[in-house]
Amino acid sequence: MEVVQSIGALPEAGFRELRLQEVEKQLQDRLRSGRPATATSRDMLQHADGIIHAEWRITSQQLALQLSDSDGSAMAIIDT
Repeated sequence: MEVVQSIGALPEAGFRELRLQEVEKQLQDRLRSGRPATATSRDMLQHADGIIHAEWRITSQQLALQLSDSDGSAMAIIDT
């Protein structure tokens, strides 16, 4: 009886693995029309670099205010 149960569990585990692979494929960004991301544009990075070099103790919130951008965008710039 145990052998039948373990064999019966294999297709379900295989299905879960296939479903997980499908979900992971869907998590990737698709190209779409709309406004391009400006947080990591070359101009924005150069502007932020100048601000950071002038005031190296600046926080991400202060940088976001000076760039007129969101805190998340400022963090993305810092991480780049």
